[in-house]
Amino acid sequence: MGAAGAYADALPVRKPGLWEVTLRSGTQSVMRQQQVQQCTDRATDQVSLMSIVPGQEHCHQTRVKKTRNGLEVNTTCWVHDNRVEAQIRLLGDFQKTYEGQFEVKYSKPVRFNPGLTHFTARWLGECKPGQRPADMVLPNGVTVNVVDDLKAHQGHDGHNH
Repeated sequence: MGAAGAYADALPVRKPGLWEVTLRSGTQSVMRQQQVQQCTDRATDQVSLMSIVPGQEHCHQTRVKKTRNGLEVNTTCWVHDNRVEAQIRLLGDFQKTYEGQFEVKYSKPVRFNPGLTHFTARWLGECKPGQRPADMVLPNGVTVNVVDDLKAHQGHDGHNH
């Protein structure tokens, strides 16, 4: 099952257009604060929304629960043979702003684990000319398309759990 199917009808859908997401790590790491921009539409938003959380390529268990303050999302995913469990909290109107936090736990040690990470997002307007839905501009200026990347991972890894 792909990520889009895993989250279908469970996660909020952001207003289509360009979103700026600022991530702040709670640890003394290189990722103290980073910004990404995400171009989104209704068809790609659920994959794009989760793309800021590490290890969301091969998710086989996703649970979404409404809370007093928003949503709590728990995922169990795989990166090669490393189980990745993430807990994500989301709140906001998803039309102009939203915020939250995530924490990721790995079954095997990894070189870089950002620990508890907080994020805030704001809608900037229409996507820039030439941007496609699911394009994400990374802090280093490189653009990746998270839907294309997900399809590539699913096609080449062949990992079944």
